[in-house]
Parts: sequence; C-alpha cells; structure tokens
Amino acid sequence: MPYKYKGEDISEEFVTEGFENSSFTILDDYISDTNGLEVVEEKVGKTSGVAVKDATVTSKNPEQASENTELEQVDTSSELEDPKPKKSVRGQIRARELASRKKAIDQKKQKELILKLKHCVSLVVFVFLKINFITYWLLII
Repeated sequence: MPYKYKGEDISEEFVTEGFENSSFTILDDYISDTNGLEVVEEKVGKTSGVAVKDATVTSKNPEQASENTELEQVDTSSELEDPKPKKSVRGQIRARELASRKKAIDQKKQKELILKLKHCVSLVVFVFLKINFITYWLLII
C-alpha cells in the first residue's frame, strides 16, 4: 500500500519502521495520529463505468452465464495456530527496558558487594597491624 508524507511518496517499509519504533500497537492508529501521513488509494484498472456500492451485477450478454455458481470449500482444519504469539512491538520494547533495568540493578549490587569486601579486608589488615604493634611493645617492655 503506498503512502505519502506531507505530499511526498514514501515506502511501506519506512512507515512500518516508524510504527515499530512508536508506542502504538495498531498501525491504523499510528497513521491517523501522525500529522502529514496518509494512505494513497491505488487505482487499479478502468475507472469509468464503475458500479455504485450495492449495485446489481448483470452480464452485458445474458446468454453468457457462469456454470459454476457454488463456492469451493477449503479445508483449513490442518492449519495450526502459533502456540506462542509474537509480542507486540510495545511488548518487545518493554521487555528490553526491563532487562536493561535488571542488568543495571545487578551491576549496582555487585559494586556495593565489592566495596563492602574492601572495607572488611581493610578492617582485618588494621586489626592485624594493631595486634603486631601491641605484641612488639609488649616484647620491648
């Protein structure tokens, strides 16, 4: 389906990419809410003599009639539905945001643990030096 943005022709891929990067979940909502974006109706075939909506259709040649007026039945029972439907674009973005947030929290916790470990090591070294200092003075006296 062709599109125009502010009078310029643009590709369907460009519109799709913009939609996927937006917060919209329905393409029609994205198109109607984007100022200057419009769908261009394609004109196919002859435009003169086009029938009005709900018009009765008759052949120009009454003797020429379709022999097969029944619809063919198509078996769709063997088609399987996707067991895991794909997440919407908004859902995918939200999942990435949550994963990024979790990673940042984990990194912060790791840094805090390293800082606490350094503090504990400093205390142990301080106590060790204090004990050595006291022992040294006791030996001198």
